[in-house]
Amino acid sequence: MRSAYNLAKIGRGSMLCLTGEPGIGKTALVEDFLAELAAEGQCTIARGCCSRRLAGCESLPATA
Repeated sequence: MRSAYNLAKIGRGSMLCLTGEPGIGKTALVEDFLAELAAEGQCTIARGCCSRRLAGCESLPATA
């Protein structure tokens, strides 16, 4: 994650996929990494989530 973050800082984006058995600590790993970045104060962290309640719904158009 640190390597991908460093590449993103110089304009070379990437996508990481974190997989593993339930309960192995995937979320904790990401949360700890984001907390470290937040403590450094060198980036803005945005979060999103999916809602099962909205599954199958049309997406809303983007607004300017």
